Amino acid sequence: MGHRHRSPSYRPFSDKILPFSFFPRKIFSEEDTKYGVCEGRKISRILGLNTTSSELRMLVVYSDAKKVHKKDAELVPSRILRHYAPQVY
Repeated sequence: MGHRHRSPSYRPFSDKILPFSFFPRKIFSEEDTKYGVCEGRKISRILGLNTTSSELRMLVVYSDAKKVHKKDAELVPSRILRHYAPQVY
């Protein structure tokens, strides 16, 4: 019983950006839409991890601006990044 290999053209479900209404309420709440990645902002890099809360959060920097300001960085829960920016995760 070997491992099944998938063709190179196979795209996992998480590669697609889905609307907020698609996800069940258990995963996301209305407060989760306040993050920039949910609004379509592109992430340029992850600066660090925050493990002090009950869930893992990542300090991300958005690539929209030419200069990085405080408003261009925010802590985003990893469960949100997993769905909205799977290429970064």
